[in-house]
Amino acid sequence: MDIKSIIKAHGYTIERIAAEWEIKNGKPITRGALSQSINKNPTVETLQKIANVIGCSVGDFFADELQNT
Repeated sequence: MDIKSIIKAHGYTIERIAAEWEIKNGKPITRGALSQSINKNPTVETLQKIANVIGCSVGDFFADELQNT
């Protein structure tokens, strides 16, 4: 799962997602907290919130893993 590639492919950066996070998800998040979550093991809830911001589905984050099976 290459979250950063999906984010970039949708024309976003971590900074932009953090800035738009509260608008789409109701609560703010710092760039650092978002980056840490992405770099560790993000929950499905976090992936859904990222997807809400960038306009994709959670399944998009797993597409590369499905193609490799």
